[in-house]
Amino acid sequence: MDLSIKQFIFMKKLALILVVLSALSMNIFSQEENNFGIHVEVGYAFSLPKGGNDNFNYHGLNILGMPGFHISDNLFTGVGIGLYDYRYNPTIVGGTMDVDFISAPIFLHGLYSFFVDPKINPFVGFKIGYGIVSDKLNYTIDNPEAEWQMKVSGGFYLSPSIGILYSLNKRHKLSLGLSYDMQQYRLKKTVEAYGTDSDETNSALAVKVGWLF
Repeated sequence: MDLSIKQFIFMKKLALILVVLSALSMNIFSQEENNFGIHVEVGYAFSLPKGGNDNFNYHGLNILGMPGFHISDNLFTGVGIGLYDYRYNPTIVGGTMDVDFISAPIFLHGLYSFFVDPKINPFVGFKIGYGIVSDKLNYTIDNPEAEWQMKVSGGFYLSPSIGILYSLNKRHKLSLGLSYDMQQYRLKKTVEAYGTDSDETNSALAVKVGWLF
């Protein structure tokens, strides 16, 4: 798929998430005393070596919207959705590669904070679910001449995290976190009449900033 088309699809999905989150936030502000809330995070994932297939270690931007309930002053949990714009920048001599893809994980999430100070408190968090992936990739080499057609589909998603919360007031907090993001996916490769299927795992270390309200 052409890179500009992928970017358009990513921005379209991002805009949809922002519209939904805006609608939910207006509902929250109109019912200030309820326990419903949203945690929004944006971040960048840095690829880790030996994350699944050594030839494909992805990095990229991500955004996550996590509606949920404040079970207590320390625990916030619910169901969330995100977008990961996975990019791979290979160095190829005598060939071309288009293997970027977008993952949309749907997951259960939880965040538990520890009271240390009225303003700043550490937290641990988790996200566990399924990353929806559907894209066609390609890889060509000139010598010997060959073109690999690849199709990627989704799989298990996991993201444990640690970080700090900074309280702006009773309702609003800023977050800064460090997470390990794991996305499994199925990769089907074909070249001429030959084909292979493999289960891959992408591992990344992500820095995320957020707003919990």
